[in-house]
Amino acid sequence: MTARNSTFIGLLVPLAFATTFSFALAAQQPAEPAPTPVVVAAPASVVAAAPAAAAPSTDSTESSVPFEIEFGYRFLDVTGNRDMYRSQINEREGFLLRSFNLATTDFGGRTTLVDSFRLDMSDVGTGPASSIRLQAGRSEAYRLSLSYDRREQFSALPAFANPLLASGVVPGQHTIDRVRTMFNAELELLPGRVITPIVGYERNRYDGPGQTTYTVGADEFRL
Repeated sequence: MTARNSTFIGLLVPLAFATTFSFALAAQQPAEPAPTPVVVAAPASVVAAAPAAAAPSTDSTESSVPFEIEFGYRFLDVTGNRDMYRSQINEREGFLLRSFNLATTDFGGRTTLVDSFRLDMSDVGTGPASSIRLQAGRSEAYRLSLSYDRREQFSALPAFANPLLASGVVPGQHTIDRVRTMFNAELELLPGRVITPIVGYERNRYDGPGQTTYTVGADEFRL
């Protein structure tokens, strides 16, 4: 063996030992754990409220009718002259349907008689002025309109000097306590055509006591 070969073998031995030792250290060191994936779960309600894809409904009878309603009970406590209160405000205690609105053109194929319907109600109950409106029809066939109004009119204001006003006595010469009801019905056939027949009915009723004066010459008489 020559001196050059001895030197080459001497270099290989430390190199092999260092490589073996580094592999041993690497095998002894514990492996770092793999990162745990983070899973974010959406609330069930949100997922249920917003599904990824919804199949279209094939039921032609499904329909929704939106409406708005406002109702309640009015409590009343009047201190003072009730006739004066009724003459100015005339609100009473009791149940009150303040407003109701319903309108739709979607009947889900349940009927072919109408394709539009609307109902409006306001101040029904203890309100002094209530009204109901109904409209229904079918395009190019007919249009029906119904309305009902009820008005309470009250006035008992003093019309002359009254020494008993502080005691609650109001003997006015012009007083009124009446109820007016109005009903109107109108049927329009073949709307939008050249000839459109219209049939209607109207009723106006005025009930209740009242007092006034009648002047003859220089004299005024109470009626």
